[in-house]
Amino acid sequence: MDLQADVGNLGHANPRSIESTHLASEAVRMMESYQVTTLFVIDNGKWLGIVHLHDLLKAGVA
Repeated sequence: MDLQADVGNLGHANPRSIESTHLASEAVRMMESYQVTTLFVIDNGKWLGIVHLHDLLKAGVA
């Protein structure tokens, strides 16, 4: 791993996202399917925040 790499070179141009109206359980299924631990939460194309798998697990969703 290159600890001197710029963050911009490590990110994804099209990160995985989920609409805010979807259920938390659907977010868990999406994360498992895409093999990711975070999803951007959007509402009509506007970014609202990020949901993390560990937070969903702590909440008892999965």
